[in-house]
Amino acid sequence: MSNPCFEIWLILHLKDINEYTNDEQEALYKNAKISNAKNHIDLVLGELQGKGYNKRPDPEIYNPLTLTAIERAKILDNIGENYPSKIGSHLYKLIENLIIQKSPNA
Repeated sequence: MSNPCFEIWLILHLKDINEYTNDEQEALYKNAKISNAKNHIDLVLGELQGKGYNKRPDPEIYNPLTLTAIERAKILDNIGENYPSKIGSHLYKLIENLIIQKSPNA
């Protein structure tokens, strides 16, 4: 649902992908292995959070920014694609559906 990986969805909570230069976006897309435990995106997320990223996202950081992430993901989406062909995430479709289902007016 996210290309190249789930962590793109997390980045969208903290920063607009379009704020990165083309070279930075390419580095995110390639997501090179930095060590046995870390990829490039792990380091980026660690910097954005102001602390290391350990593959266990902190809901207190991300939950309040979910609507922001949804809007940013929509901007990156190519309508009609089942899976993002370039950097982006379709997790917003699932999250929006869950929000609608949880809504008392639904």
